[in-house]
Amino acid sequence: IADLKLLLAQPRLQSSGAGIVSELVAQPGASLQEGASLLRYYPSQAFVLDVSVDELDILSVQVGQEGWAKLDALSDNMMRVIVTRISPLGTTQSGITNYTVSLAVQEDERLMSGMNGTATLTVGQAADSVLLPLAALMNDRQGSYVLKKGADESEANGVKTYVELGLSDASFVAVTAGLQAGDVVLVRPSAMEGTQQN
Repeated sequence: IADLKLLLAQPRLQSSGAGIVSELVAQPGASLQEGASLLRYYPSQAFVLDVSVDELDILSVQVGQEGWAKLDALSDNMMRVIVTRISPLGTTQSGITNYTVSLAVQEDERLMSGMNGTATLTVGQAADSVLLPLAALMNDRQGSYVLKKGADESEANGVKTYVELGLSDASFVAVTAGLQAGDVVLVRPSAMEGTQQN
């Protein structure tokens, strides 16, 4: 009780270690509910890389699993990463749900906050598959399909072609049946809105 009274009289928090306050969540004068975040804090040298893992692979990822990352600014070497957190909340795009996985990057004095990179976690391999952009994938009651470019003008809007899917990531999915290498698929303009793809 004495500690709480002191905190009320002098409302300040002291960290046990050095670090960076990346975000102050609480607003001045606003009440917080029990369990709500006050601020976001990263301990010194705690560098985290967040990646998206799709629903087909997320159950193969475990906390403590190791992988490799290549940072854009430090492209000369690969850095070891370890899975530290798997978000239970997913985001859905084109019928595929992706989950955020946090990876702790091995310490390196050259690391700086905000650096971007690419991480590799091996959860499976797919051979002899066609790689398809998620923006080209559609779904109905019978399953997943694409609009494959037809051979003549009467099929200008594409031929509805059902496909079987394999491994995928945040941008692409492996098609195991229904398409062959060299097939051209059509993408609705609405599916491309808000993306960086051409």
